[in-house]
Amino acid sequence: MPKLTKKDFSTDSDNDGLTDAQERIYGTDPDNPDTDGDGISDGQAVKMGRNPLGGGSLKDFFIPHQGNNYQPRSLHPRRVLFHAISAIAIKLVVVVFVLLYPLSAWMTPDVMKEQGEKIIALTNKLRSTLAAPTVLENSQLNNAAYEKVQDMFLNKYFAHISPQSIGLAYWLGQVGYNYAVAGENLAMGYNNSQEVMAAWEKSPTHYDNLIDSSFSEIGVSFAGDIFNNNQTVLVAQYFGSPISATQPEVKAPSAITPKPADNTGSKAVLSEKTALTSPIADRTKTNVTIDQPVGKNERLIKVEAALVPDTQAAMATVLDKTIPLAQTADGSWQGQAIVFSNEAGQNNAQPIMPASLAVTDKTGQVTQTDLNLKSITPWKTSLARQYALLRSNPNKALSEIFNISSIYFKIILFLAIIALALNVFIEIKKQHPRSVALGLGLILILTILIIL
Repeated sequence: MPKLTKKDFSTDSDNDGLTDAQERIYGTDPDNPDTDGDGISDGQAVKMGRNPLGGGSLKDFFIPHQGNNYQPRSLHPRRVLFHAISAIAIKLVVVVFVLLYPLSAWMTPDVMKEQGEKIIALTNKLRSTLAAPTVLENSQLNNAAYEKVQDMFLNKYFAHISPQSIGLAYWLGQVGYNYAVAGENLAMGYNNSQEVMAAWEKSPTHYDNLIDSSFSEIGVSFAGDIFNNNQTVLVAQYFGSPISATQPEVKAPSAITPKPADNTGSKAVLSEKTALTSPIADRTKTNVTIDQPVGKNERLIKVEAALVPDTQAAMATVLDKTIPLAQTADGSWQGQAIVFSNEAGQNNAQPIMPASLAVTDKTGQVTQTDLNLKSITPWKTSLARQYALLRSNPNKALSEIFNISSIYFKIILFLAIIALALNVFIEIKKQHPRSVALGLGLILILTILIIL
């Protein structure tokens, strides 16, 4: 301790009621009347029998009384600000970690199984509303769907028929599933089972598979990985009914399979069902092109189709835009439309409908099929949606991160609620409005961080 002078015993530099000599003895700052920043001057703290450097009893921390100037230390502005900033900083660290977490690492077997089970449950919930029989999960169909998804990631395509001309029948054969009838729904870019089901229900071809009473079994694969340099999620849903001894096996050649609907937008879904009917469109002569001029926010969609001779009318739906087709002099059907970016789902997170073609024959019967686009590039999932996906469906590693941060927030929230309640209901007439406001603000911040 510095040597005391005679002047120190008579001088009070900060006018806090303690001489500079006394300040040196207590260890407080002679030039700061409130060394510990608790709102009570050093001299007043000494008169109340308290340590002017801070500390104090649990009573001083939580309960307003004359000794702490009716302002509990737990609600002191600097303390509240510290906890608020600390909580926000911890949340930011968690958010950054989650956003940097690759989908491939998140998509553990447990998560894939959980999402698949949710899709199966939602499918049966839909079927129950229409009195359609429940479809039972089948491990062979699960495996076939998994192999299909992995093949799409590996070979960078999104279609029922692969570049190697491999289709539904091949994947079912690989797992030894002998079927009388089978169906396939595909989806790309949807972040959870609810989104996938909502999109499938809006599409007639997918909806037909979802509610078809001839299906008795189901399998699903839900997986995330890199597709054309973007992280995305692919989903395959397989339906089937096993062949019985009295029931002949029916397998449709891949050449007559209804064609897939690929989207160059943020989402895409495909559906297929084995059939023995003639195709309504020649897939080798059906073409959809989407041209977006550089620097423009609109896209020009052109649809060309070679349809069966008895076609009366045709209507295409691409990027949520309905495009009527007209027959040309050479017998083909063509149509075009302009779609602006905000119509195509690029500037919002809403799913878009799959590309499809509705053909009306001369008897008035309407047949729906999917269209094939030239290429697939999934739109990048927004950061907010990616965080929401991993937050609502965490794997074990992410779950621990969320739980640790949540426990910290809940502990601070509990203490803040206790401190605020004591501050309001004890010595209510002498409470500090600022303390109440700070307490409410901290509680609000912590509540938001826990929810998010």
